[in-house]
Amino acid sequence: MAEAIRVYGLEEKIRDLRGYARDAQDMRDPLEAHGSQIVTDARAVVSVDSGALRASVTLTVRDVELVVTAGTGTDGDYAGIDNYGDPNTGRPGTHFLTGTDDEPALTRRVEAELDRNHARNHL
Repeated sequence: MAEAIRVYGLEEKIRDLRGYARDAQDMRDPLEAHGSQIVTDARAVVSVDSGALRASVTLTVRDVELVVTAGTGTDGDYAGIDNYGDPNTGRPGTHFLTGTDDEPALTRRVEAELDRNHARNHL
């Protein structure tokens, strides 16, 4: 005689997991939009000699992680000095990365988008 195990609620859990997957995918667009604004703001205030540092300000979105980088490669090695300044020379920083966006406002916008996604995906 064959034995069987019955699992209750599995279909509901699978539906919930699909909702979470949609929710994570839905976050990519707002992260890219907010990240693009940060890059635009940073490029507007960064010091420009050759333009290499400005060009090195880039955005990467991985899953639900937003990463803005600057100064990659030999042409942008001075990104930290430009951003924070140089106490040895008295050069003030431009804060092109650290001061480009009002962090609490950005956090509020991302949280609001999360709430809308949760509601849309019935989470």
